[in-house]
Amino acid sequence: MSGQEGLAALKIDRSRAKARGYVGKVIWAVILVVLAALVMTLGPKWAESYFGVDVAVARVSYLDVGKGELSAAGYVVADRMSVLAFKGTGRLEKLNVVESQTVARNEIIAEVDHRELDAIIEQTKADIEESKADVKRLEALSAQAEAGAANSKAAIASAKAPLQTLEFLVREIQVKLTDAKRRYERDKKLSESNAMAVATVEDHLTEIQLAEAQIATAEPRKQEILKAIAVAETQAAMAESQVATAKSAIAVSERHVATMSARIGILNAQLADARIFSPFDGVVIEKAAEVGEIVAPISIGGSMARGSIATIAERKSLQAEVDVAEQYIAQVKVGQRASIIVDAFAEKPLAGKVLRILPRANRGKATVQVRVGINDILKHDEIRPDMGLRVKFLPDNAPTDAETTIVKKLAVPLVALQGLENARYVWIVKDGIATQSKIEIGETKGDVIEITSGVTDAQSVAIKGMDKIKADKQKVRVTE
Repeated sequence: MSGQEGLAALKIDRSRAKARGYVGKVIWAVILVVLAALVMTLGPKWAESYFGVDVAVARVSYLDVGKGELSAAGYVVADRMSVLAFKGTGRLEKLNVVESQTVARNEIIAEVDHRELDAIIEQTKADIEESKADVKRLEALSAQAEAGAANSKAAIASAKAPLQTLEFLVREIQVKLTDAKRRYERDKKLSESNAMAVATVEDHLTEIQLAEAQIATAEPRKQEILKAIAVAETQAAMAESQVATAKSAIAVSERHVATMSARIGILNAQLADARIFSPFDGVVIEKAAEVGEIVAPISIGGSMARGSIATIAERKSLQAEVDVAEQYIAQVKVGQRASIIVDAFAEKPLAGKVLRILPRANRGKATVQVRVGINDILKHDEIRPDMGLRVKFLPDNAPTDAETTIVKKLAVPLVALQGLENARYVWIVKDGIATQSKIEIGETKGDVIEITSGVTDAQSVAIKGMDKIKADKQKVRVTE
């Protein structure tokens, strides 16, 4: 073999290698296409069997209102509720209550600092006692002056008695003097004609002289008596003036005592106002101030003063306040029986009756407020103001226990229903498994329907994605 032939034998045939590479690529492409088809065909089924189909669920609920029954929502309110405040401005010294505390009528809720008021009261009491002492002293002086006036009057009376006697005696002597003068003149004329003895005339003259002497002697005595009477009258006038002055002073002191007593009444009223009392038996629903804070009847912005101290509601006046639509208010009447369900205690309906229908409608909401009393409210300590509730107004022919009886009707959303009219069923979803359950249906209310059999209140039913469930006991995944 020549050298060229040897080299030719060692040369690589590249055309064959290219052919083999092309065939390999075609084979791999076919394999990938087949795998893709398998994944697209079997992948979703495998994923559904492994992870479950996506569904949304809803819990089984209740229809608790019968057909044709009127109901309304509202809140618990207190017919008697008092916001307690101080009528003046002061510092809160004592606060004797906390929220939810039961209080009795006239119980002291709080006290405002009244030390300055106490001091004024004590000072006023001292002034009253001092004025009362002045009254007693002036009464003693008046009694003394009255005694002096009485003595002076007695002295006047004593002096006037001898004066009257003296004047009577003087008048008697004057009568005798006049008679003696008449007889003297008569007998003197007779004696001049010697018809009467001169001695007789002289006797008449002696009588005249004696009478004149007696009258002259009586005059100084009369003046002494008159002077004594004048002194006694002056003393009596002075005594009476002293009595009048003392009585005037007594009247002034008594008026001062009365004024101070009236002021004590005002101060005691202010002291009573400083103690905040409960106006009725109730429960504290709000505490608005703390000890040490300033309280005032009006809280002015920036003053930091509290406008109120506490709010008290009368428990026995708790009632339901609900808004009834205008078009249904004709179905409600005072005294009508009602069933009251407080949202917080929905399993314990309460009996009640309509107390009053308020005379004005709410223009914005087109409703009328109705107040419904709660029977035996004092037995229900768990009920508190502003709790939400629903009132069901009962017809007159309702059973005797209709107020406190709950008729529970199970219900599910309408979209959960599956199957034909005579073969209805729902998918009950529990622990990621959808189970088919045959059901019987009742009345429909809005977007829910009553279920009379086939479900319980603790279950959940599928409401979306049911078309993906192909078999009973299929795995599902709850997405909503």
